[in-house]
Amino acid sequence: MFKSLVYFLSSLVLVSSTLRGSLSEVDEIKDSDRELKNSATIASLVKNNAMFDTLEAALEAADLEKTLQGPGPFTVFAPTDKAFAKLGHSTIQGLLKDKAKLSDILLYHVVPGKVLRKDVKNEVIKAANGDNLRTGVTKKRSRVVINDDARVTKANVQAKNGVIHFIDEVLLPPENLLDTIKGEKNLSTLAAAIKAAGLESTLSDVKSDLTIFAPTDKAFEALGEGAVSELIKTPEKLKSILLYHAVPGSVLKGALKGDGSVKTVQGSNFHFDEKGSKLFINDSEVIEANILASNGVVHVIDEVLEIP
Repeated sequence: MFKSLVYFLSSLVLVSSTLRGSLSEVDEIKDSDRELKNSATIASLVKNNAMFDTLEAALEAADLEKTLQGPGPFTVFAPTDKAFAKLGHSTIQGLLKDKAKLSDILLYHVVPGKVLRKDVKNEVIKAANGDNLRTGVTKKRSRVVINDDARVTKANVQAKNGVIHFIDEVLLPPENLLDTIKGEKNLSTLAAAIKAAGLESTLSDVKSDLTIFAPTDKAFEALGEGAVSELIKTPEKLKSILLYHAVPGSVLKGALKGDGSVKTVQGSNFHFDEKGSKLFINDSEVIEANILASNGVVHVIDEVLEIP
């Protein structure tokens, strides 16, 4: 009887240990907000963690190890080896040989200052490479996500010069506003209008920080036959119209709550109205929101806005 009890308890411990190990890879730690004191630097913690062999090699190739040994403080969203593996072996090898691109990608995982799990909000922040990074907390299970795709699987690993959060995807820096708009198939008329109005340099400038409410091709078509061609012939008028679709700063959809007005870059205000899960700008509906760019945010709308 005694041997059976010992065997049962041993089996229970083994199962419990295995279960805890498997859950730790898919769930954020329950006590992730408690501070874990550590005298090691971020670079040292990465080097001594078996889950970060690829990250360690990447930091060495990009000459960033000394940076993460510095005083900081830094917040590092650290991709695990499994996260890097999703990129594919050839992609990883190519990045390790391209120091400039690799450095840009790695610095996109670093945020100046110390941001703990409890401090994360639904907002756009600047990464150390200068590009926008979007942080968020899901309504279901309150998971922390970065750029909607990467999930924090372990939070608040403390270092003496900051904090590390494990993530399950490698973050890739977004394109600038101009290239983001050009990359959307249903925004080709807007891209042509931006060029005609002489605004390409503004939207590609890394120092710009703008939110663009981008009318679709169908929205421009709804203006009537020949309307866009006429606008292109009057670049100053076209520029004014386009700037009425731009707002200073990186404004996420969630920041426009209730109803109110916002001053545009053109100088006039537009009205926004939140109706359930839908958001309207004047009479135009936001049909795709929160497209992140390195220097702003794009929201796709279904009508061209008229200046009041």
